[in-house]
Amino acid sequence: MRRIRMRAQSAVEFLTTYAWSFIILAIMVAVVASFLITKSPATYVPPTCYISPEFPCQTIAIINEFRGSLAELVFINNLGTAIQFPTSTNTFEISTVISNKVFGGGCFPTNVPEGATVVCNTIMQNYAPPVGSQEIVEFTINYRVCPKQCPAAVYNTSGSGTLFVSPVLPEALYNGKVVLVGSYTMGTSVVPITPVQLLSSPSTDGNVTLGGITYSSGSYSELVNNAIYTLYAKPAKGKSFISWSTTDISGSGHITIANSVNQSTTVWINGPGTITATFT
Repeated sequence: MRRIRMRAQSAVEFLTTYAWSFIILAIMVAVVASFLITKSPATYVPPTCYISPEFPCQTIAIINEFRGSLAELVFINNLGTAIQFPTSTNTFEISTVISNKVFGGGCFPTNVPEGATVVCNTIMQNYAPPVGSQEIVEFTINYRVCPKQCPAAVYNTSGSGTLFVSPVLPEALYNGKVVLVGSYTMGTSVVPITPVQLLSSPSTDGNVTLGGITYSSGSYSELVNNAIYTLYAKPAKGKSFISWSTTDISGSGHITIANSVNQSTTVWINGPGTITATFT
């Protein structure tokens, strides 16, 4: 009996002495695992993109489609005059640091008035980076300057971006239309960009964070159709989140929130509308 008591006492003393060592070891294992496990979309940072002051970049995205991926760029024509994209060449060329390949595509519309929005995209054939992986890209845009008439001379401007690869519903990517790449045929756009208004109710009780960017109530965000974005309601001090709601301008339910009562959730965009976070 005495021997059993001594063993029990020794076990207690061992645990007491080395308990902190076990705790520290467990913390180290958890930290290492956090780096090895793929991060959730909630941890992704928003994309950064730069072209030039004359062509301010609104957004850039690479969307994984398993068989390949879609690269899409949106910018504004602030050149002070109309521009035109030549149809006889790749007007949009993009490369990634990892792939070390150049992919060519098109920009739409072909004739762009001053102040208009431009969407450039291309299918990156046989290149499908994992969702959540970081990509550093460089791109070139070829165009003509058209103050009155469009001359034959073609100019080009270059830009760069850093972004995380987004998921997409595979069956919705092509939608029967693809840009000019290899054997593909020209379409109006692979995945359109659509404006979504972000609202808080009441407007002073909080903000909406979409894709890692926090917006004040009433702001608009240009989003890639069929991509899935992280959504987070950020209440003001002393306020609490209640629920999410949406309205769809097209009337077809093209904005779908995964869980309307979760403060942190995801949203699927497939058309213009509004997303509202209600607070109390």
